[in-house]
Amino acid sequence: MYIKAFIDYKVNSSIKKTSSVEISDTTTKTSFSQYIVSTIPSIELPSTTPVLLTGQSNPTLLLNLNAKGLEDEGFISVVVVLTQDGTADKPEGEQALLVFPSNGSTFSYQNTLLGSGAGPNSRIAGGDSVTSLPLNITNASMSTQNNSYTLTVGTVGSDGRYSYSTLNMPSSTDSGFVNSGAPGSNNYNPINYMVILTTRRGTDVKVGMFEYQSLPAINNVNITTTNGQYYVNFNISPA
Repeated sequence: MYIKAFIDYKVNSSIKKTSSVEISDTTTKTSFSQYIVSTIPSIELPSTTPVLLTGQSNPTLLLNLNAKGLEDEGFISVVVVLTQDGTADKPEGEQALLVFPSNGSTFSYQNTLLGSGAGPNSRIAGGDSVTSLPLNITNASMSTQNNSYTLTVGTVGSDGRYSYSTLNMPSSTDSGFVNSGAPGSNNYNPINYMVILTTRRGTDVKVGMFEYQSLPAINNVNITTTNGQYYVNFNISPA
C-alpha cells in the first residue's frame, strides 16, 4: 500500500499546507512517516500549597509543565520568580529569581536550542533534575537569599505527556519565606509566583500565588549519657 500525507496549518489566519510525503511501507515508522504535532507549552499549578514528597524533608511545589508535543525535546528554559510581601518583623519581604538551567551568577542566558556540535545541550526533558541558586539582575537586588532550588521535570506517562514536575524549595529557615497564615486573616501573606516556560514553539507565562506552610525545624541536636543511658536532645521550632 502506498499513501501520501500532508498537514494543513494556519499562520496569521492564512492557511498553509505542507508538501505531501509518500509512505511506501505503513508498517515501518520512520522520520518520514510521522509528524510531531506540537504547540505553545502551558503551565498549571495543581496545588495551592507545597507538599512533602517521600524521602524529602523540604517543601515541594507541584507544577504541571506541559511541553505540548515536544516532550522528547524538552524545554529550553524555565524561569521562576517567587516574592513574599514584607511584614512588621521583616519589612523588606523575601524574593528569589530562579533560572533553569542556570548559566552563572547573573540573570543572563541564551534562550535558544543549540544544534549538534554547537555546544552543551541545555534542554530540560523528562526526568531531568537541575539545581539553581537565586540570581540577581544587574544593579538590582532581586534575590535576598542564597539557597539552592531543584526543578525536576516529570517523566512521560502513557498519555505521552509529562507527569507533574516538582520545585524542591529550601526549608523556611533557609529560604526566608515565612508561613502564609490563614486566608482572610490580618497576617495572611501568600507567596506570589511567576513561571516562564519556553520551548522552541513558544513561551507561556503563569502568575498567581500559593500559601507557604513552614515545616517544624529541629536544631541544637546533641547526645548525652547519664548512668550509662544515652539521650538525644534537641529543640523543635514550630511551623
